[in-house]
Amino acid sequence: MGDIQSELADLDLEVTDEDVLAQLAVLCQRYAIDAEKISCEYFSFASTTKQTLSGKLLTGPPTMDSLGPFENEKLKSLKPAGARRPLDPIEGAANLPDAPELAEAGTPVRVAVKRQVTPDGHLAKRLVTALGTPGMAASSAPASPALPVGKRYLERTNKGEVVVKHNLDVEGERRQGMKVAVELPANHLSSTYKFMYERLRDRAAVVDDTITAVGERLLRGLGREEEALLDLSSTHPEVGLAVGRVQCDGEGRLNSNSVVVQGSMEACSGAVVPVELAQAAAYSLFPGQVVALDATNPNGSRLVAHTVHPAPALAPPAPSTLGEGEVVTVLAACGPFSTSDSSGLEPLEDFLAVLAEERPSLAVIIGPFVDVKNTQVVESEASFEAQWHKVASRLAEVASGLETQVVVVASARDAHGIPIYPQPPLPSLDPATAALFKEVSNLRCVSDPCTLTVGGVVVGVTSTDILFHLGKEEISFPPRSGDRMARLAGHLLSQGSYYPLYPPSEEVSVDYEQLEKHGGIQRPPHLLLLPSDLSHFVREVQGSTVVNPGRVTRGLGPGTWARVALGARGEGVAAAVEIVRI
Repeated sequence: MGDIQSELADLDLEVTDEDVLAQLAVLCQRYAIDAEKISCEYFSFASTTKQTLSGKLLTGPPTMDSLGPFENEKLKSLKPAGARRPLDPIEGAANLPDAPELAEAGTPVRVAVKRQVTPDGHLAKRLVTALGTPGMAASSAPASPALPVGKRYLERTNKGEVVVKHNLDVEGERRQGMKVAVELPANHLSSTYKFMYERLRDRAAVVDDTITAVGERLLRGLGREEEALLDLSSTHPEVGLAVGRVQCDGEGRLNSNSVVVQGSMEACSGAVVPVELAQAAAYSLFPGQVVALDATNPNGSRLVAHTVHPAPALAPPAPSTLGEGEVVTVLAACGPFSTSDSSGLEPLEDFLAVLAEERPSLAVIIGPFVDVKNTQVVESEASFEAQWHKVASRLAEVASGLETQVVVVASARDAHGIPIYPQPPLPSLDPATAALFKEVSNLRCVSDPCTLTVGGVVVGVTSTDILFHLGKEEISFPPRSGDRMARLAGHLLSQGSYYPLYPPSEEVSVDYEQLEKHGGIQRPPHLLLLPSDLSHFVREVQGSTVVNPGRVTRGLGPGTWARVALGARGEGVAAAVEIVRI
């Protein structure tokens, strides 16, 4: 039951009821599934179900009342226990069970453009999937009991409780931050742009440039930049070095038997070949990742990978100009700022009250503010622009009385925003709203993603849930090895991009020419804010402190925000972090 509770906690579904955990264990045994599978199935059920109980949607953590509908809707459609034995932990053709052909006579076949895919009869393609890994490490385990199941926002009793503490030894006053100025890079995205005009030829050129640029950095990190690369489409019986972009050979989720690699136009004219990973001792792969492999190509049609080289880190973070004893304090909060059964702004008011009391150097307030996923917001009689003006008025009112720099980050979930990535700063169709931000000098809107320089330290932030999107697509081996959250965040820094996943999640519309201009990470920021639906955490990754502050509201209940203090330590920057209940 502990595994089930841990897996649910990774998805921010906190369960303390022993009866519920016991029933989930029974369901695992009944349907021959593991803790990871049942937690993912329940997360999908809670996110999409339309079923109600006493007029209320069955969302949030599992309860005894919701397990019955969950079993009927999700688990009974799974193949019953005993139909086939479970896969061995080690993937590979030798470990696959016998299985009948899945297609039957008369099944309609969709006509599609011919492409290279794993054959339909390939057992590994149909049956093998990569195992997940745990999401929380002991270093950032919650410091207090989990939130009681079903606790509503206004009924909460533990507001202000610190649930994660990290590195609380930064010298200096952590509550009252120094006065700072916010600087943006010269190429920052400051205005809207035309989108949906991207040509496939232009996108292909961006992807090829990415393979070349990241590949060159991989080779420098390995000290093998002078070594000739394999032509992926040619026969090479001896082990050589290959560089390319990971893809899946079909429309399903990536697994160890559906990995293909696309080379650059310069190295092999963009050839795409399957990769055999059975001999690789370890790997962590996702679609769009640029990798370096020690591999052979015995017959010219398939790479046999012997070593998958982990991507080297970027250059160290830029030196800080913080003086001895100087501390930059940051408060970070991510929306939605209304509970799912209301369009009221009580959670935003609560965070602004903390902001007015603590007066930090910087406040990063991340959307959504007018959440398109909240039915109460969508069905409100007030227009989206009017609801945004209400939020902007409160932000301006609070910011005008402070020296704190208040930065507002756009979100694709904002109903009044532009749903494209990279996303320009929140537009102001209402001149009155635009005037508010012009009148308050310490209040500004920035794009998603954005890199800020504040008082000599660099802060990177994106409101798009890249961690969740990567987590759904990544495969790793050995199973359950290492710290998954640190590994996911490390992919962004290793690939040098705020959104390295390709193709992107269905929730995100990406303009790749603009992503190349405004979505890159040249050096790790001192502080990297990656808000996500996954459980809140703090990690040190490649010299950067990565923080998922969580969301201020979670459905009907309360969420979390983050308090950060950045101080000088030697030539670098140390970050003390607390994640706090709203």
